[in-house]
Amino acid sequence: MQKEKWFVWVLLLFSLVFYSSEILAQQETPSERLVGAKALYLSSMYEDALNELQALKPLLSMLEQSEKVEYYIYLGSALMAFDRLDEAKEAFKQALLLDPNLTLDRTRFSPKIFRVFNEARAELPFGILSLKCDAFGATVYLDDKLIGTTPIGSIIGNLMAGEHLMKVSKPGYADWIQRVAIVKDQLTQVEVNLVAMERPPAIAAPVPMAEPPLAPTPPLPIPEVKPSPKAKVTPLPKAVEARPPRPEVRPRTWAWVTLGGGALLAGGAGVFAALGSSSYDKYQKATSQDDSDRYKAETIRNDWTSVGFGVGALISWGVSTYLFVSKPAPSPTAGVDLQLAVDPIHPKILAQVTF
Repeated sequence: MQKEKWFVWVLLLFSLVFYSSEILAQQETPSERLVGAKALYLSSMYEDALNELQALKPLLSMLEQSEKVEYYIYLGSALMAFDRLDEAKEAFKQALLLDPNLTLDRTRFSPKIFRVFNEARAELPFGILSLKCDAFGATVYLDDKLIGTTPIGSIIGNLMAGEHLMKVSKPGYADWIQRVAIVKDQLTQVEVNLVAMERPPAIAAPVPMAEPPLAPTPPLPIPEVKPSPKAKVTPLPKAVEARPPRPEVRPRTWAWVTLGGGALLAGGAGVFAALGSSSYDKYQKATSQDDSDRYKAETIRNDWTSVGFGVGALISWGVSTYLFVSKPAPSPTAGVDLQLAVDPIHPKILAQVTF
């Protein structure tokens, strides 16, 4: 009965791994969906690209900062294909808010898109900041974002108008923290003078007072102990205590274990095989050389990983088959030889144990 339960659990586990791999292979991550939408736009399938980008909007929080910028750029460009200029301009503004230094690639976008993009940039309230610091190598932060180290240049451009929290710090100096107001289309000058921190005076360690040397203490006499001529060691009769036999480990237990391990490895091989098939389909549909190289590398990696898992599964099943047909080896038993002796002069027990 126990064997049947193990077999049912192994089959259930293998089925779960297999169907989970199929589901994962069919689902695309938000980054992969963004790559697909870009490919649709570059293939002049503007309506499909717009529908895919709009469906991807609830998943923007799962994208990286650079991917969000690309999302808004291609969303605005797809809206431009249907003359939805106001919506496209708002999308371009969102991209510029994420990356104020953003520029477009003239080989991918039309002059009309460039014109609307520049109009969106002109409508955003950007200002310029000029920073001068008397300390070299100080770290400059603006709204908890690292700007650089001094000297970072005389002008920092493309800053959103309004108040910003600036922090300038350097080891050995007190931090300079102040709010700076940036005005649209104007230059704001900031001068920073760092103040060196005073180090506390060093406290000298107390010098210990010299003590007079102590007189040497004469050694105590050690009494000589002579053994009694009547003392003798009487050995106790030899006692042998047998160890209990070790529990027998049957090969069939390990056979079931290796069988389950082989099933898991086979499931892993199926998962990576499905991933490799998905990557190969994307490699065939790639429209740019960068996407093609990336999907090709993913396909090769997934295929070799699937092969490794499959070889591991075959090895595990081979070991399982060998253990199923082998006979259990008897467990050897061992004994303990214990000899005791008593010293009547110095009361203690002398023991000798032989394993």
